[in-house]
Amino acid sequence: MQLHQQRPGLPEARRAGCDTAIMLDMQGYVAQGYGSNVFSVRDGTVETPPTGNILEGIMRATVIELCGEMGIPARERPMTLYHLVTADEVFESASMAEIVPIVDIGGRSVGGGEVGPMVGRVHAALRERTSSLRDSALIFNNR
Repeated sequence: MQLHQQRPGLPEARRAGCDTAIMLDMQGYVAQGYGSNVFSVRDGTVETPPTGNILEGIMRATVIELCGEMGIPARERPMTLYHLVTADEVFESASMAEIVPIVDIGGRSVGGGEVGPMVGRVHAALRERTSSLRDSALIFNNR
């Protein structure tokens, strides 16, 4: 994972050998991934940057909702690079990618460089919801 303050961050991150980029806002706070939302886990609480300068993703809202349903504290807060690299876990969410753990940021291990248990819990809950079709609407073609 590479950090960049300007768009087109992804091509630059890829040239540096990274899978994706974490974008910073004009004040230097973590805003979002490149087309994804960023979350950290610290002491059992899931945190994500506040809305305003970020992509207000559907999956972001779903992750926050799932945390509430599972009794996991979730909150919005401004995040710095230091906040991410010192977190217990970091992950990103996007509709097509679902939940993706981040174990390295700019060459620094996050959470000992291993996928943490919270990522697994949230991803399992997401998979359960999507397989149940709970939030789905069936569309029929009567022709």
